Amino acid sequence: MTIIQKNFDKLYTIASDVAPPIVVDNKMVIPARNLGAIPGHPLNPAPQETIFIPKCYLVFEGVKKSIRELWHYVADPPESGHFKTVEPSSSIVDGPFPELGEPVESFLIEGVMLFPHAWVSWEIESVSFYLELDSTNQPNFIEKDLIQVN
Repeated sequence: MTIIQKNFDKLYTIASDVAPPIVVDNKMVIPARNLGAIPGHPLNPAPQETIFIPKCYLVFEGVKKSIRELWHYVADPPESGHFKTVEPSSSIVDGPFPELGEPVESFLIEGVMLFPHAWVSWEIESVSFYLELDSTNQPNFIEKDLIQVN
């Protein structure tokens, strides 16, 4: 496992797919695919390109609040690459979380929720954040597994 502390501000989540969180007490783990690391992130040596991490986990410790706003959508017309929402948005509030009494930071994830399948805007307040990569994404192998875009 590789753990990258902090650096949330150097992540690009809009093109990412996220799964429902795994919550234990006040720790929340969000599996993610195709998470962008912009220039300046420790995993991105490219000076002007965003790279995408195929698989990782967003880990929030000391969670105080987690609210997901979901917009379900369909392709319109089918196979067109154009999408429209099919119903009003819905909210999912995770928790309740144990009180910690420590200062928290606010984090915002926008991307695609895998289940239920929907666009998501996800606000999380927690004491800390780190990014965790599994052994297939170790730094010496990461470049061959990443998609690079200009």
